[in-house]
Amino acid sequence: MLDRFGNIFVGGYFSLLLCNDPNGHPYDLLAIKYNSSGNRLWKRTYNMGGNRRNHFGGMVIDAAGNCYITGNGQYYESTISILSKLVTIKFSPNGETLMDKILCL
Repeated sequence: MLDRFGNIFVGGYFSLLLCNDPNGHPYDLLAIKYNSSGNRLWKRTYNMGGNRRNHFGGMVIDAAGNCYITGNGQYYESTISILSKLVTIKFSPNGETLMDKILCL
């Protein structure tokens, strides 16, 4: 995704466990910003807590260059119930987390 300044944004999710990092979560949300030359400006990850699987939902960039990502997390509270959470995170043009809102379903 491109902003009006030509910066490139990439979003998704990844697992540090796949990279043999014992402190990694099963899946974390990911946002990366590159300048128009392809140099990384910042990388941010987000985990809703615990060892939940966080899945990327989407990304938008507003006119000011703020980046919004959405996702969801699912985890077992007991052997029979699955709880879901939705999240929206707002990053400033410099990568600072300005907002994170979690909705429990």
